[in-house]
Amino acid sequence: MTEQTAIREVVAIFGSREALENAIEDLQSHGFDRSQLSLLASRETVEETLGHPVGDIHTLADDPAAPRSEPLERPDVGNVTGVAVGPPAAFAALAAAGVTAMTGGAFAGVALAALAAGGGVGALGATLAKGYTDDVAEDFEEQIARGGILLWVSLREPGQEQSAGEILQRHAKEKVRTHTISV
Repeated sequence: MTEQTAIREVVAIFGSREALENAIEDLQSHGFDRSQLSLLASRETVEETLGHPVGDIHTLADDPAAPRSEPLERPDVGNVTGVAVGPPAAFAALAAAGVTAMTGGAFAGVALAALAAGGGVGALGATLAKGYTDDVAEDFEEQIARGGILLWVSLREPGQEQSAGEILQRHAKEKVRTHTISV
C-alpha cells in the first residue's frame, strides 16, 4: 500500500501572462524557490491525462490529477532561441567552410559558403525557436480564454502560506485560495 503525502498549496488564477510573470518574480524575490511553482500543462496534455475535454480552468484549480509544468523564466525563452540558432549555425558554417576549402575553393568561396550555411541553419533554428515560444504563448491564451492562467505554489515552511497569498493576491485576477492535496 502506497502512503499518501499531504501538500498544502496556494492557488491563483491570472488574467494575463504579464500578471503571472510579475507574480513569479515577486514570489522569487521574497524567497520562494522556482521548484515550488507549477503551472497548468497545455490543453492537449490536460485532456489526454484526464481523459476528457476541459472547459473552465476553475474546475482544475483543486484537482491533484491536473497535469502541471514548470514555469519558464523570461531568460529561458531567450535561451531556447540561442540554443536553437547558435550551435547549429556555427557547425553548418564550419562544415561548409571546411568542405569548400578541402575542394580547393578560394578564400572568397570559403567565406561565402560559411556565411550561407550559417545563415540558413540559423534562420531554421530561429524559426523552430519562434514556433516553441509561439506554442507557449498559445497555451497561455487558451487558458485565459477558459478562465485564466493557473499557478500553484507548494508551501514548504510555516509562514509561507500568508506570504504567498499576499503576493499572489497583488497580481491575481480573483481571490487566491489555499488547499491541501494528497499525492
